[in-house]
Amino acid sequence: MVNEAQMTPFQRKLKSNEGLKQLQKSMKDEAGKFNFEMKEKDEDTLFELRTKFGPSGLKSSQTADKRSEKFNDMNWEPTEEGHNRSRTKNELFHYFGTKMQGDQPTMANLSKLLHKSLHHGANLTKLATEEQKRQEEERARIRAEKLCRDGGLRASYYKTKVKKDKSRSPSPKGKQANKT
Repeated sequence: MVNEAQMTPFQRKLKSNEGLKQLQKSMKDEAGKFNFEMKEKDEDTLFELRTKFGPSGLKSSQTADKRSEKFNDMNWEPTEEGHNRSRTKNELFHYFGTKMQGDQPTMANLSKLLHKSLHHGANLTKLATEEQKRQEEERARIRAEKLCRDGGLRASYYKTKVKKDKSRSPSPKGKQANKT
């Protein structure tokens, strides 16, 4: 049995005899209104309604819709906007690594895409730090290759020492200027 707190007001109303009587009365009133409206319609309108909303009418309208869709697919080409929309959709699915079967995505495809897009942003900081580490490693590798080409660490040390010594030694003009 369902807890009364979980019941809707309509369900609570139906638990009592008075509520059931009110429901039966309202249904009887609606049936009377429906019968009155149907009696006012002429024979041609009734025939059209039976044809359109009867079982065979619904089946024939579904068949006509399918034929129309097939005709449009074969004889009409999408506009540039349609091409752009489908290209954007395909790029979006490709970016998040979600596969889409057919031309139109299914609800399962859209659900996977939404799930991946929500969790993709959580990894951005991790991806940024990994990229920064990769770039630093690349710079260190390039420096090491350059150092090996130049003769090693000792040669690099002596080159910088010679450059410093040359920059410290006064120029001949400077010595003459000090003497005068």
